[in-house]
Amino acid sequence: GATGATGATGATGPGGSTIYLATDQQISNNQFLGLGTSEADPVRTNVVIGQNMTLTGLVFSTRDHSIGTVSATVYISRDCGRTFQPTELQVMFTGPTCFGTDTGAVQVNAGDLVTVLVNTGGPALPRGVAATILLSIP
Repeated sequence: GATGATGATGATGPGGSTIYLATDQQISNNQFLGLGTSEADPVRTNVVIGQNMTLTGLVFSTRDHSIGTVSATVYISRDCGRTFQPTELQVMFTGPTCFGTDTGAVQVNAGDLVTVLVNTGGPALPRGVAATILLSIP
């Protein structure tokens, strides 16, 4: 038979993407995570947000299931790195798992800086860590 008429165009869905942060080097307690880096100073580990969007989740891995209690928290700076504030996006877990997730809705704007603080409560994590920040673009 003949092909039917084309239907109406649907609504535009929310855009989505990710920010990947990781290091293959040891990361110590209370260090910030960046693109292959870790450092106590968040100014040296952040990435810049390119447009207004919403951070919607955090996935964090220590790559080692024998680690004790660990947390990771997304921090943002809205003043070019002069100050960094924690957000509601935080993952906390205790071995025998090696990863955790969290969801939320943190509005960020073009030019904001984003990094992740890792808290081991003690010894360094010898294999480094990896984090994925999930985001939605309007």
